[in-house]
Amino acid sequence: MPFPADASGGAAASVEGADGPGSGPEPTAEALRARAARFCLDALDPGLGLVPWGAAFGGPRLVARADAVPGLVPLLAAAGPRGAEAAAAHLHRHLDLCRAGAMAWRYVPGTGWHPLAEPAPGWSRGRAWLLLAVADGLARADTDTAGSAGWRPDRLRRAAARLGASPAPGEPLVPPADTAAPDGPLDTSAAAITAVALLKLAALPGADAEPLTRRATAVLHRLVTAHLTDGMLLDGCYDAATGTAVRHELIWGDYFLALGLAVLTGLVHPGDV
Repeated sequence: MPFPADASGGAAASVEGADGPGSGPEPTAEALRARAARFCLDALDPGLGLVPWGAAFGGPRLVARADAVPGLVPLLAAAGPRGAEAAAAHLHRHLDLCRAGAMAWRYVPGTGWHPLAEPAPGWSRGRAWLLLAVADGLARADTDTAGSAGWRPDRLRRAAARLGASPAPGEPLVPPADTAAPDGPLDTSAAAITAVALLKLAALPGADAEPLTRRATAVLHRLVTAHLTDGMLLDGCYDAATGTAVRHELIWGDYFLALGLAVLTGLVHPGDV
């Protein structure tokens, strides 16, 4: 997921150290994560209640997208109490917008939020990204006993059920890239992301873990037996609308498949990633 455009240059510069490249030891992963969290927190727009998508890829800066939520939720939450508040606000604002019928929105000062046509409302990977973010939000809410960060766990649990934690009978293990085009290309990467999100949800205290784990296991089994070749997860769909890489190996598909299998076999604890 991209960092906001106005933070990326500063973040890259800070990694090299105050005295320039080669001035000292390489920063640790923890130090890099802390710096990234601070830059993203500085990019928060308090009036909008989120960190904007940014303009690094071109287009307007004040955009909210479903794929701008996962990753940023735990990153912001690691930046202390203010970061946790920002993470919760970022998550809930995106849930508000995406529940209103679009996976991407543009904010125009004076007229407010306007839905964007792409990604399409039926974008299955967007739904998976949101479910993953909700799972991470619920994990943080569990440790916020005072409720001071504004995680609103009851709402997050309802969102999880809506986004795939309680799938409808007959819902495919591997979804089409666009649910409005059920005969179109599949997106195995959406399935892999969903499996990891379900395993994260299953690990939460008080969760009804058995059906969540069973569904995640079925998804991972389908991916491994029907879509995996020579270690590559195939049939990922990058962009169905433009016909770009509609049956390809996608790096995040490989990653989440490997992570799901690692969690399922006990090599990794879902709370650690």
